[in-house]
Amino acid sequence: MRTRLWVVAGVLIAGILTCGLVVGAIGVPHVLIVGVEDASGASPVAGDVTFEAWLTTDPSSVLTESSFGCSYMAGVGCYIECGNFAASWVAGDVVHVDVIQISTGDVGSGEFVLTNDNMQMFMGMDGIILSPPPPPPPVVPPLVIVPAGETDGGGFVDRGLVLEEGEEPPMIGSQPLTAVFEMGEAVTGACNIYDLEGRIVHGSYIHVYIYSVNLDVQPESLTLIEHWCAHYDYTAGAYSYGWDTAGQTPGYYDVYLGFPDGSSQTARIQIAELLE
Repeated sequence: MRTRLWVVAGVLIAGILTCGLVVGAIGVPHVLIVGVEDASGASPVAGDVTFEAWLTTDPSSVLTESSFGCSYMAGVGCYIECGNFAASWVAGDVVHVDVIQISTGDVGSGEFVLTNDNMQMFMGMDGIILSPPPPPPPVVPPLVIVPAGETDGGGFVDRGLVLEEGEEPPMIGSQPLTAVFEMGEAVTGACNIYDLEGRIVHGSYIHVYIYSVNLDVQPESLTLIEHWCAHYDYTAGAYSYGWDTAGQTPGYYDVYLGFPDGSSQTARIQIAELLE
């Protein structure tokens, strides 16, 4: 099926170039032809396809099937006159093309590197193969995240600093210091997730990331050490987590909590050598 389409495309293109059915370039002419097929290898009919094309160096200048010097033709595909982009193209530029089949909603995209040839063709598997669009991301209902740690007033970590009234915690790089632990101590914490009616959401989770913090470079850098998902602990009555610091070197670490509504909390902690 695809071989026959390529033969038909070649004949059509020859006719187009001979008869001048699609002509016109504002800048340096360069024809880019991108074949479009569905999963069965068929070429959608004219009028059933819309496309947008742009140079990746200038996404603001977009050509479509209705632009001067451009069109879509069944058996040929997207006919793009690159000389009509607002910015002058040069060999090595990349043209991004997005295609939608109107009747089915199928979509496809591709990127094509320009050369100094008068015309470039990308057909069959080198062109664009349409497929159903990906499903939309699940809708996460609004949530309320409440810390449930054991510090005074609650917190996401079960320990805090002893500060004088009005005293602010010291800044360690970009984050305030939350707590200090000795090597080998467990870092623990908890939170609860509520819906907007004030009910605890039991079937969710929180992502727990542990990073080591390097303050010797600017900007500071983070290295991921561990990651896991914490689920609701019915015994504790909260989403609780714990991290064993045994084997870790003294220094600063980030406990990063990622919540299902896309929000997050970071607690910068210090692991100190064992006190005598």
